[in-house]
Amino acid sequence: MIQRSIDPITAGCDDQGICRPIGYKKVTESCAEYECQFNETYKDAFFTLSSGACKTKTGECKKVDQSWTEKRNDSCLTFQCQAVALGYVSRMTQQSCIDADGVCRPIGSTGFPAMVNNKRQPDCRCELSEAVASSLTIRCSVP
Repeated sequence: MIQRSIDPITAGCDDQGICRPIGYKKVTESCAEYECQFNETYKDAFFTLSSGACKTKTGECKKVDQSWTEKRNDSCLTFQCQAVALGYVSRMTQQSCIDADGVCRPIGSTGFPAMVNNKRQPDCRCELSEAVASSLTIRCSVP
């Protein structure tokens, strides 16, 4: 009995019916990055998870240790992408107030204009709320 083995001349990964070359990278909607790699044991090509990232509110993918700021309601929240045992998480690292012009103001800042009850107030400060834990308050001097 004669046996022959055939080595492929080229190999690629199936990507929904499209043959992708070795080294091709694709990013999924959840920010996971896969790379097409050839497996010598199985003599075939497969997509392998190569890295991941965190998805922002706007749908962008941020790499591990990368930070970004999102404006939500009346505050600015700064997040950092961190790798954990089961994947990647966006951890809030800082919060600040939004002034009347949409600028993020850190806790403790004073003398900026802010919108309070739909009215622009000229002399305001950003502080931690005493009533609600981890919440911010904008206090303004009454003109």
